[in-house]
Amino acid sequence: ALEQLAMLPPNSDKPQESLLHWLQLATTSMGRRALRERCLKPITDLEELEARQERIAALRAEAVRQPLEAQLKGVYDLARLYRRFQLGHGTTDDLLQLLGSYERCAAILTKTTGQLFGAEDAEALQTHITELLDRWSAERIRANRAQVSDAIAVGAAHPWRRLSIVTGK
Repeated sequence: ALEQLAMLPPNSDKPQESLLHWLQLATTSMGRRALRERCLKPITDLEELEARQERIAALRAEAVRQPLEAQLKGVYDLARLYRRFQLGHGTTDDLLQLLGSYERCAAILTKTTGQLFGAEDAEALQTHITELLDRWSAERIRANRAQVSDAIAVGAAHPWRRLSIVTGK
């Protein structure tokens, strides 16, 4: 049915023959997945639909959209990174990508508070990101990675920050 409605291409040789192909303007792979899911499984909740439309309208302004797009281009596919860690295949490079992505997410949260999220949601997300960034040391990971020729499994180089006994942190 989705092929007959031209939502999906009839075969992979001609993706331009589908609506999804022409709407696929997302900056990140996470955005492309979300857009595909939203096109193929539309919501019926009127309140949620109106809330999404309001968020889209707020982000359409050129002054808001361009800086966000620049930040989003540096965000790696978080689902893929988490899956690699879940399978035990995460490397130090993956961890650096994850930390860099979280730093960009924190910048996006700061710029969009009140537009994309409620203040309490943004505060909870910002707290979570801050805790993760405080727990891991990107400098230490880079220093240990320089000492090893190949990417090593996370944990082998102890990339977390050391806690100080004197300060209690």
